[in-house]
Amino acid sequence: MHQAGNINDQAGRSSNSDGNASDDGHPPALTPILLKSYLKNSDAKSHLTLSNAHSMPAVGLGTWQSNAEDVISAVKAAVKNGYSLIDTASGYNNEEFIGTAIKEVIAEGVVKREDLFITTKVPNLFSSLRLVSL
Repeated sequence: MHQAGNINDQAGRSSNSDGNASDDGHPPALTPILLKSYLKNSDAKSHLTLSNAHSMPAVGLGTWQSNAEDVISAVKAAVKNGYSLIDTASGYNNEEFIGTAIKEVIAEGVVKREDLFITTKVPNLFSSLRLVSL
């Protein structure tokens, strides 16, 4: 998974959604320019076939440790640049912001909901088979 806040330019500098280093204690978000470059130079278009015969992307955008503004910006930029897999977890506390970004790109006609994969991780506390809906 590619983390929204963990990309550096060729000089090793990180930047947030407006191109500046983050000074709020959170890792910087992926800028649209760096994201486009990453997609162009990666195998982000490869997919995996699931046991139900559906295909899903092998590479997605991770959203760990990003603030609300950065998550919304990174998710929107990712979807607009070809990403269709967004990863989160219950402990990230950013599902609402991911939802906001997805709602906006759908409203803009960029993508349909059925074309996106939103993956999440649940803590082991909730991982028993009887607690997981199949």
